[in-house]
Amino acid sequence: LRAAEEVDCAQVEELVLEAPLVLPQNGSVDVQVSVGAEDGSGCRPVSVHSRPGTSRETGWRRNAHGTLTEVAPPAPAEPREWAGRPAGSEEIDAEEVYTRLAEGGLVYGPVFRGLRTAWRQGEDLFAEVRLPQAEHATADAYGIHPALLDAALHAAAHPEFAGPGAEARLPFSWRGVAVGVRGAAEARVRLTRAGTDAVTVTLTDPAGRLLASAESLSLRRLATDLFEAPPADDSLFRLTWTPAPGLKGGSGAPPLTWHQDFRSAAHSLTGADAAGPGVVGVRRRPAVPQVAEVHRETAEALAFVQAVLASDENGPGPRALIVLPADDLAACGVRGLVRSAQSEHPGRFVLVEADRELTPAEVAGVLAFDEPEMALRDGTLSVPRLARVRVEGEARAGAVFSGRG
Repeated sequence: LRAAEEVDCAQVEELVLEAPLVLPQNGSVDVQVSVGAEDGSGCRPVSVHSRPGTSRETGWRRNAHGTLTEVAPPAPAEPREWAGRPAGSEEIDAEEVYTRLAEGGLVYGPVFRGLRTAWRQGEDLFAEVRLPQAEHATADAYGIHPALLDAALHAAAHPEFAGPGAEARLPFSWRGVAVGVRGAAEARVRLTRAGTDAVTVTLTDPAGRLLASAESLSLRRLATDLFEAPPADDSLFRLTWTPAPGLKGGSGAPPLTWHQDFRSAAHSLTGADAAGPGVVGVRRRPAVPQVAEVHRETAEALAFVQAVLASDENGPGPRALIVLPADDLAACGVRGLVRSAQSEHPGRFVLVEADRELTPAEVAGVLAFDEPEMALRDGTLSVPRLARVRVEGEARAGAVFSGRG
């Protein structure tokens, strides 16, 4: 109906519900409502598709399709205030309705348990439905609140109306649907049998004004397999290095002081001659890959990181540019340590893995690019990015637990 308003259509001529829109346990769902071109008779096709919001590669699933029409719905009847229980009717137990629905596989939360009381009068069923008080403030956001509309159909599940032994049924095909007064928090419902598995639906407000109507609503047996969520995106991700796009460089670099080890760099940040704003750089050469070297290097790097952060006590401290050799055991420990510091203090530490010394222009480019980590390999500066890895079937476990995966 909201889409119909956008294209000057007056009502939903038909809407067939093909598959429930299933919400995942975690994450979100993307929903798309599309309207086609007018066919010459004032009608337009409409469809509703959905897909898991966590993936842009999973295909769209069609949940519903139908037709919008420019033909206006029949004029509503004169408003008539509610008069309580209809004469000659039999009361229906609302709690029994929800017990029956639960036995059939439909369990409703508190917002959707809106059926308050209901009566059967021949082939007609009357009900009063109301939103919980906490939802009243949100009713204005809808033409008709979805929980109120859903509750309007619940009484149709009672044996007095659906018949003994009938299974839980869900809306399948709507015809001639229109909305009148908007934003209601309660409604009087009239369902009239229109065949074995169909009803007409009318909702009015306490003053008797039309809220919504459907010329016909077909119901179908609940098929629980329809409620299976679309396949989850089982993608894995791996780290890739992508050439840095639009790398700036060459000018405007802040003052930079280079050091060959973390000990001397940390010393420069303490005492009377401590460095102020700018950049303090550590350009580490490859070390002997021994365990003792890893321990020593990591401890000195920790002292350096702490000195960088402590320098803020006397005003804005410097950023730290740390250039490490590739495939170096001691550098691996330092890299993990600095990444932890980056997560807690964004923007203070820049890591560069390099297979040679950076030129002044490359250093200026790295600092201007404002990435936490980069790599210089074969003369190309790159940034780390996650790339999706598709795996299928039994290969999945091997990809997760073996090798670099």
